[in-house]
Amino acid sequence: MSSSVSSREQRLVAAREALASNSHLIDGAMKYYPVPGGVITFADSEGVLAEQSFGHCDRERSIAMTNEKLFEIGSISKFFTALVVLELVNDGTLRLDLTLNELLPWLEFEFDATTVTLRELLNHTAGFALGSDALPDDAAEVFNSRSFAPRRGENAFRYSNVGYLLLGEIVRTASGQRCSKIVNDRWLPGLGMASALGEVRHIDRPRLAKGYWTANPDRPWVPQDPLEPAVWFELESSTGNVVASGADMAALISAIINASSGENRGGPLTAGLFSQAVEDLAPSGEPIYLLEGMAPVESSRYGYGINVELIDGHTCVSHGGGMVGYSTFMLVDCNLQVGVSVLTNANGNSFASHLLARALLAQLRAKIEKQEPLSLTFDTQVREFPDGALGDFADFEGDVVHFAQTSNNCVVHYRGRSGDIFQLQNGRYVTNHPDLRRFHFDFVEGLSPQWHHGPRVFGEGSAPTPADPLCGHYRSYSPWYPEFRIYSRQGKLFLAPGDGIEASHSESQLVPIGPSEFRIGESEESPERLRVGAERLGEVIVVNRDGCWYSRVSSE
Repeated sequence: MSSSVSSREQRLVAAREALASNSHLIDGAMKYYPVPGGVITFADSEGVLAEQSFGHCDRERSIAMTNEKLFEIGSISKFFTALVVLELVNDGTLRLDLTLNELLPWLEFEFDATTVTLRELLNHTAGFALGSDALPDDAAEVFNSRSFAPRRGENAFRYSNVGYLLLGEIVRTASGQRCSKIVNDRWLPGLGMASALGEVRHIDRPRLAKGYWTANPDRPWVPQDPLEPAVWFELESSTGNVVASGADMAALISAIINASSGENRGGPLTAGLFSQAVEDLAPSGEPIYLLEGMAPVESSRYGYGINVELIDGHTCVSHGGGMVGYSTFMLVDCNLQVGVSVLTNANGNSFASHLLARALLAQLRAKIEKQEPLSLTFDTQVREFPDGALGDFADFEGDVVHFAQTSNNCVVHYRGRSGDIFQLQNGRYVTNHPDLRRFHFDFVEGLSPQWHHGPRVFGEGSAPTPADPLCGHYRSYSPWYPEFRIYSRQGKLFLAPGDGIEASHSESQLVPIGPSEFRIGESEESPERLRVGAERLGEVIVVNRDGCWYSRVSSE
């Protein structure tokens, strides 16, 4: 994977200059995304190249972020889980072709567990749902998920926390040890991650930056919305158990670079083990988000606990981590032999750490290769609408929204007031208009363009929305996916999540597949399920989403 690279002195200078000359990107991330603060670290095969903290680790007390602060790195921990499993495979304890019924005989699955192998769990091709995070411990959660069968289609890749929860239980069953303990006792010290921890514990809380989430989780976040401290809880899970600093992430990046170059420097991540992790790839991989002006990612495919990408001819590995109150991203260019980690105390569904890591590594690459820096911005305010999106759009009752384009931005006028329009990385729109905050806007092009806003259709061809017993606002006590709304639009039911780490950034169609059961998602390959509970006076009062119960808040 390696190629001729710059000298370390050149990399040191380039990394420092990349941070110094791109402060506008950091400022933009905090302005246009819900990011209180964070730590950015560039590293190469020998360790830290440059590091910078920004923002606050405690907003209420105006305490500035420092490089030493720890963060929950979430799903980046899946790489450690995969490496623990691979070591058990290599010593003969496990085999990649073993099936779930052979691996976990104590767990009574309510589907055919002979169709799922260890290999498929590692690269997310088993077809399991993402998971509900309804219970705090791995064994209880996999037991809670035992009735939700996997689904596979043409593109077998489906990112699944359930799959990695199962891997943690497989490690414990096969070795007699908790996966997190093996990571904590062997992998973290072996990689030189000196301050990292293998689980999230109350006693270590003062060492972490304070995590934050939106104060209004029932609606899309828009710039300048308030944030508040996120709920805190202990966690020891094979899906996201590690706590780390920027320096710890630099040690991990160094180990990856050395292993990808075929070098063994005494640590547990050998060249052979790394090759195993990045050779058996899923057909696709994690979604990619880029700032406008960046080189496209030519391919994204998931290996064992890590994503493998091709970016402008360079082989890179990446992973993001979303936790309650923490959003992180790591990206390593194996050809250039440099990497970056971005640790933030933003809630885990924020795009910012992902975007910032990719943008900063692209700028570092430009400096190392002596290319012109990219012109990049985090500004999400819409300056120009697509064709057909401007003007008046009325719903079937004649209620009108007016979309206009001024000299420097786009706005929406509604009921005598105006609001700015912002666009998310997935293409959806949000506004700070006080009467239009509850849902995203989606523009639908065509001969009769329409704007969709939750259950409402603005534009020619809009029709009344029929009533349905399911329609309403639901919530749970899960901090991962606390609430959602179900509404009917144009004869179809949709589920729209509020703010939550495991919640989708898009609405999902609810497709009836049986008595009191819906598939979440139009695709027949989707394994996500919504099961309907009791009704009261013509309204459903409780539903189950992939194992987590939600109760009706209101009919709105």
